[in-house]
Amino acid sequence: ESAKNVDGKEHSDIEVKDSSQGWIRSTSFWIRLAFACFVLFAAGYSLRWFETFFLTLLLFLLWVALGVWAFLAAVRKTPTQPGDNSEITAPISPNIKRSQRRYLRLMAFFVLGPILSIIALPLGHVAALAITPYSAAEVATQNERAAEWATAAEAATAKKMEAEKAASERKAAEKAASERMAAEKIAAATAAREAAASAQAAQKADQDAWIQNMTDQGYVEFSDGIWARWRNISEYSCGYLSCAQMQISVEKPCSGGFYVEVGLYSGNTAVGISNDITPPIAPADGKMGSAIVEFANTTNFSPVSFRLSKLRCL
Repeated sequence: ESAKNVDGKEHSDIEVKDSSQGWIRSTSFWIRLAFACFVLFAAGYSLRWFETFFLTLLLFLLWVALGVWAFLAAVRKTPTQPGDNSEITAPISPNIKRSQRRYLRLMAFFVLGPILSIIALPLGHVAALAITPYSAAEVATQNERAAEWATAAEAATAKKMEAEKAASERKAAEKAASERMAAEKIAAATAAREAAASAQAAQKADQDAWIQNMTDQGYVEFSDGIWARWRNISEYSCGYLSCAQMQISVEKPCSGGFYVEVGLYSGNTAVGISNDITPPIAPADGKMGSAIVEFANTTNFSPVSFRLSKLRCL
């Protein structure tokens, strides 16, 4: 059957039905619906249970409110029809049909919204709870590995620090040993110098004491290691002659003996000479070699003095 509009044109009921229900087969509608389902599922997966509960409740109320608004808007866009006994149907413009289809689509979307909110959000949260143990186990494994790596790194760092500390201690010990050896060498050298100086001082003291002893006995060092002294008149006798005796003491041996010559002086005037030769003399048993020579006054001057002028080893 067909319906007549006020303009006399006929429109089939099949065409009206197809135009009013085409949104059900609209691809964009189902894509949007699937996208909304995915978003809700992802939100449920990411949120905690109490957050999922409150968000589900909030979205449910929001979907219901929007669905009521879409339904009321679709009703307002529907034109007023004549009474049932009228034979003429008021014409419906294409704009009104499009508006009706849009609001009906929105109404259907917002009617399905609460269902999606109640199903998709909790379903996402349940999926998260199902996957969380595996994620937690993986996170725990990663944490254990990180802890092991951190422990290994700390052990390596501690080992490196111990090696550096040992090397530093070894260097410090080597430096201390080197400094100690240097100090010991310096101390030994100082002690050796002091010992040498002490020995030299002792030797000089002995030498000075020995020289003083020789000087006290009347000796005079004629040359290096050769000492001579005039003997006291009480130590010898020349009878009626005028003579003098000298004792020669030497530190070194003289195998040919010593030639000794003295000058005879009357006042400050030389009036003659006198000489003598000692037998070979040499030190023995730690004592100086010694010999005595005698000089006679063979001049006519009296008294005369004897002055040593020559003393050499032959």
